[in-house]
Amino acid sequence: MGGQVAAVREPTGAIDTNRMDLAAVGTAAKLARVFAKHTAKKWQLSTDTCEKAEFVISELCGNAIKATGTIEAVGPRDEPVQTITLRLALLKTPSLVVEVEDADLDTPKLQDGSEELAENGRGLFLVEALSKRWGFYHTTDGRKVVWAEIDAIRANSSGEER
Repeated sequence: MGGQVAAVREPTGAIDTNRMDLAAVGTAAKLARVFAKHTAKKWQLSTDTCEKAEFVISELCGNAIKATGTIEAVGPRDEPVQTITLRLALLKTPSLVVEVEDADLDTPKLQDGSEELAENGRGLFLVEALSKRWGFYHTTDGRKVVWAEIDAIRANSSGEER
């Protein structure tokens, strides 16, 4: 199922795209999942595609928040808040590409998932299992993007998979 990590930009050729900037706080992953669910509905994607995307988004956003540095609250007296960006792209292939951008330049590390009781470090292993391929690249403005490509199955008019 999964693919190798590659430090290259994901190919272009999107039919449609949608993006959301989020403060790197604990609630960002939940907001990103809601945003993805609405986007998947707009693009008429199946429930299975939506569920896979939501899981991948949870993992990638969680990693980005942790890497960027979560703060407890945002208010007028706080320091400027770091942001993460979620981008969704529907490709002709048909695939759904999920990209999460953050300010941390460290290379994502794939854990093998062998430590059954480990609480951290297996998220990218699970992202790999759910996606056709995944990888990362660095932007020209000093940020990192981690992406995953998921099969995009369309829902028929009754909402079921085709």
